[in-house]
Amino acid sequence: MRLCEAAGYFKIPKKVLVHLKKRGLLNDPLSDIEVSNLSFMRYVWRDRIVMRASLQKMSQKKRAQFCEQAPLSKPEAYALNRYLNSTKKIYLNQVVQEICYYYKLPKPLALDIAKRMRWKWYRYKRKKCPNIPK
Repeated sequence: MRLCEAAGYFKIPKKVLVHLKKRGLLNDPLSDIEVSNLSFMRYVWRDRIVMRASLQKMSQKKRAQFCEQAPLSKPEAYALNRYLNSTKKIYLNQVVQEICYYYKLPKPLALDIAKRMRWKWYRYKRKKCPNIPK
């Protein structure tokens, strides 16, 4: 079984499987042992108790940094760049319309993305978040 087939079959993101391959934990044509390990992993992958236990070992500050420094999706990066590169006032509605147009997203989702990126921009502007992810 190949990695892209395994991602669809076990409902584990392909990005995670590629990361495991880069670390040497998986091979591209998966062996029988790796397939059985992935079948076990799909049951604990999104289990809230497992996630909570792994995040509990981090301090509250490190948890906040962990969530803050997640890589941005393309619409999020676009919205953040619109705020960072604007020389004049930019309206939230304008950014929402552009996200809806370019990325074919529904308006409520685009509004949520634009609000979150505007919040990141405000924090960056006030130097509360010096390292802004791109």
